[in-house]
Amino acid sequence: RSNKIAHYAAIQLFTLASDSLALPEDSPQANRTMVERLLKAAVTNRYPWPTDTYHGTALFHLAEILFRQNRLEEAAVALEKVAVIIPEKYDARLGLARIYLTHNKIQEAEEQIKWLESRRLDADRLMILSRLRQELMQRHRS
Repeated sequence: RSNKIAHYAAIQLFTLASDSLALPEDSPQANRTMVERLLKAAVTNRYPWPTDTYHGTALFHLAEILFRQNRLEEAAVALEKVAVIIPEKYDARLGLARIYLTHNKIQEAEEQIKWLESRRLDADRLMILSRLRQELMQRHRS
């Protein structure tokens, strides 16, 4: 919390988070509690990050851990920050749309979906967006 985050330290933190997220949920090696604590300490660091993208990436990893723990409100807060820091981080916006739909925040979900529709997405993200759009339309019909 009180030391500058150097490029190398940021890369190591991202590797640790990615490795943890790649492991099965019940794997003791995942140790997501420790990774969450490290990420929280890093994102609240009083010193600037080497780049904004690094800061956003740390927040994105934190959001993924929170999402998997079903702490959706906390994950949404982190993803909202990612969307500001790295506007083109499409996965953050897809995650936000999913969380907003889960919490019946239809207008917020629709804003994210419309924003994403105006971008050139790869096939995998287009498929996710299509499912989110369908869910949104079902909510409008209800």
